[in-house]
Amino acid sequence: MKKALAYMRLAFSDRLAYRGHFLAGSVLRFVSLIVVIYLWTAVFEASGRTMISGFRYGDMVAYAFLVMVSRSFASMPGLATTVAAEIREGTLSRFLVKPLGLLPTQLSLRFAHKAIFLASALVPFGVVAFFLRWAFPGWPGPGVLGAWILSLGLAFWIDFCLHFILGILAFWFLEVTSFLFIAMMIEYFCSGHMIPLDLLPAWLVPWLQILPYKYTAYFPAALFLGKIPAEEVPFELAREALWAAGLFAAAWFLLKRGEGRYSAYGG
Repeated sequence: MKKALAYMRLAFSDRLAYRGHFLAGSVLRFVSLIVVIYLWTAVFEASGRTMISGFRYGDMVAYAFLVMVSRSFASMPGLATTVAAEIREGTLSRFLVKPLGLLPTQLSLRFAHKAIFLASALVPFGVVAFFLRWAFPGWPGPGVLGAWILSLGLAFWIDFCLHFILGILAFWFLEVTSFLFIAMMIEYFCSGHMIPLDLLPAWLVPWLQILPYKYTAYFPAALFLGKIPAEEVPFELAREALWAAGLFAAAWFLLKRGEGRYSAYGG
């Protein structure tokens, strides 16, 4: 635990060294939210409907904001490319002799990065939530709120494992850019990041419900908005936890298999 905390302190220092750029990025990400709000405004005005697939206009606005919150916890920009570069360039060797291996080190760094980002974005998120309070149906009860916070933590774990697995594919395929591009497109669509899964064709939704992607965007947002029936929440949280545990086990297994065939060319 002390070793992981040491890496986290290094990550804190790294982020704070570029705090101007970091804070600017935290604020500018809300530009995309404004675009989405205008888009849904146009959709509802053009359709002349007050509800689409169980979502009111306010629900859509609140959903877009909550998805941004979910992705703030779950997104792992640069993780896969960083891991792949360590393998491809031979610098993975340093992790084989250090107290923490590649996976615990990257997990510690990402946790620290998220902690700093969320701390810096707390005020902007709060301001935006205040101005969008009209869109929310109400504040969820303690049980739902607790389930929502748990779902965000598990979303972080799931997306970390997914991107780490993509990175360690470099043990078998030195260039993983194509895999990463395809995986990002699939995740963007299947997670509900683009639109709520409820709006997709009925035959497709059950298949997307099986995959882990919905837990990184759609599920936390829908849970907060009360779109998930109360009797289904424990089951969904259990399934999300199983995905998190299963993906972590897969990441660890593939890393050990990959290290067995690793050659430190370039390191």
